[in-house]
Amino acid sequence: MFFDLVYLADIRFPGGTSTALFYELRAAAKAGLKVGLIPVASPILTKSRPPNLKLLNEIRRTKTTIVPQGVTPQCRLCLAYHPTLLDGQLKQVPRFKADTFALVAHQPPLNRFGEKAYDADQLSRVAGDLFGHGLTILPVGPTVRQGFEAQGLSAQLSADDWLNLIDVNDFPICDNREIDGPLVIGRHSRPGREKWPDPEEAVLAYPENNRYQFRMLGVGPEYLSELEKIPSNWHCLPFTTQPVSGFLKGLDAYSYFHSPAWIEAFGYCVLEALSAGLPTVLPNYFRDWFDDAALYGTPSQAPEHYDRILDDKTYRLEVSTNARKFASARFGLEQFEERFEKLAGKVHNLHAAGPSLKTRPPRQHVVLAVTSNGIGLGHLTRQLAVAKALGPDVKTVFFSLSEAVKVAQKMGHLVEFRPFHRRLGCRVDDWNDFFYRELRDALSFYRPELVSFDGNTPYSGLLEAISDYGDASSAWIRRGMWRAEAPEISRRASHFDLVVEPGEVAAPMDPGYARIGSDHLVHTDPVLLVDQAEMMTRATARRLLDLPQDATLGLVQLGSERNSDMSFARQAIDAVLERNRHVHFVEIKSPISPDYDREPNERYHRRTAYPLGLYLNGFDFAVSAAGYNSFHEFLASSLPTVFVPNKAPEMDLQETRAEYAAKAGWCLTCDTDDPFNLEGCLDEILQTQTRQDLQEKCRILSEGWRGANQIADYFAVTAGLPTGSFSGRKRIGA
Repeated sequence: MFFDLVYLADIRFPGGTSTALFYELRAAAKAGLKVGLIPVASPILTKSRPPNLKLLNEIRRTKTTIVPQGVTPQCRLCLAYHPTLLDGQLKQVPRFKADTFALVAHQPPLNRFGEKAYDADQLSRVAGDLFGHGLTILPVGPTVRQGFEAQGLSAQLSADDWLNLIDVNDFPICDNREIDGPLVIGRHSRPGREKWPDPEEAVLAYPENNRYQFRMLGVGPEYLSELEKIPSNWHCLPFTTQPVSGFLKGLDAYSYFHSPAWIEAFGYCVLEALSAGLPTVLPNYFRDWFDDAALYGTPSQAPEHYDRILDDKTYRLEVSTNARKFASARFGLEQFEERFEKLAGKVHNLHAAGPSLKTRPPRQHVVLAVTSNGIGLGHLTRQLAVAKALGPDVKTVFFSLSEAVKVAQKMGHLVEFRPFHRRLGCRVDDWNDFFYRELRDALSFYRPELVSFDGNTPYSGLLEAISDYGDASSAWIRRGMWRAEAPEISRRASHFDLVVEPGEVAAPMDPGYARIGSDHLVHTDPVLLVDQAEMMTRATARRLLDLPQDATLGLVQLGSERNSDMSFARQAIDAVLERNRHVHFVEIKSPISPDYDREPNERYHRRTAYPLGLYLNGFDFAVSAAGYNSFHEFLASSLPTVFVPNKAPEMDLQETRAEYAAKAGWCLTCDTDDPFNLEGCLDEILQTQTRQDLQEKCRILSEGWRGANQIADYFAVTAGLPTGSFSGRKRIGA
């Protein structure tokens, strides 16, 4: 793989580092450069912190290639994108060949009190020992440069600062409205304590005065508790991942003061405010960055600037215009190409097209998909959906406790089955010892880059095997709608590199028990195994299932019934069959359901079909349990459905899911506590108009669900897999 530019970057950083990379990728794409990115885990971030979603979307949009594990890219310039990535304790050392190598330093070596942020003296040695390069340090601004100079490292510094960039078009210019009330002054930052001034300075910079209203985005409750009194003109808003441009557009001015312990390496929040044309008040040291584009002073002097901005519209307009012009001229995307060429050299096409640098082809990338036993097929089906999205360049091996794992084998995957402790009749501790040994052997044999677990409880044997193996990233796919709190289980998220909560259309009713103790997780769209484009036509589905073409067909999908009594549902179906001679019911048996001797009625058929989503166009309506997969699959296919929730204690909140969908007009539902209502629901869904109304609602609901593809993308950046939006190839089924 050959690139103009390769970044070594941890795309999990939540703040300015990721914002800087976001705009550099956009600038590089605008300059026509071919860019690759090697994900590297910074030791200062917690294991389970997820990728920065905004940055991930920009990687996708700019067609930046995520370099897979085992591939050594060649490039004109390689940039390590944070000092903590030059660390001898990196779990995996990235491999590359570059004509020029440099470190972008987003943070000074010491804070204001002389405490180390990282070991600057070792950066050059690590660059030479691990990467084979001398080190050039690119400070992002004067403060970082001064920090390295104070450490006696001036000789390693580039002559020019590697200033962060911004696209001013992302920030509509403020309105400069007539102000007939208080001046609306804002500030925004992460809720870290260091980003906020000490209480005695806060009340000077942001005083209680009816001439000013302060909108504080990102202030945390811990900080507010330090204040003796929260000023009445403070409007405190939680930190959000939504674009900040909307927040800035509602302001008249901006003011940013922070803790004296903090040294702002650059100040992206300030640059965003200037790009929006906001008159901006800052501590004096920011003048080194922003010259005359901002207003400067101490916290006690800030109100003098506020008053002039409020009282003098001509002045306010002049400061606003100057701020935006300065941001564009000094930090605009157009600056990138010139400084790239200066650093990398003006030689284009330096590497002629040719074979990979590796002397032998890399082995195939492997994901080990571990699924729990489950009552149905939910865990296994989600893993199959992700395996499909990962594509042919990644081999997914299934290591499952589910007896239904044979369906994965029939779909072409290598599978291994291990029985759960209930089937073996052994003690839980003994079973975990057994499972640890079995999984640890499988990890050594298959050597996966990533272990993906889909289940409600990560077993201790699972966690110990992954930790002991040490060479694989790990992910927990964990659906929501937990029935009760289980903090001892949810806190196990800290053992994983990635925690994914698949999308849930009834999310507003989720009590959130799964998230207790989980600091970081990512959300996706609902996960579907079958795309709508893959579904068979009505006639084809009926022909392959040997069903009558002209009958009204109702699908029956009541789950494995291993923990629920659905006899009342069968009685209601029998009653409907007696009254409606044109109606047939088709029960799709789960691979783990008990066998039945015969079909009980000539108009009641039993079939086996997997994946069921392929056949859904063949049915007019359905009667189904409300498990995650069936629920979302039926809504996505606009199949009119009466949901009959399974309320067993070990199940998720199926009744809550079904009730919410019924309120939204997507389905009908019948509570198992009122079985006599089911006949009425079935009579209702046999009405053509009812089915048409449900279909119309569902068609609007399910547009563009890409949950499996999104999870595959997260796997790609977490474990360096050659897949999805970042490989340069079109994904199957996308």
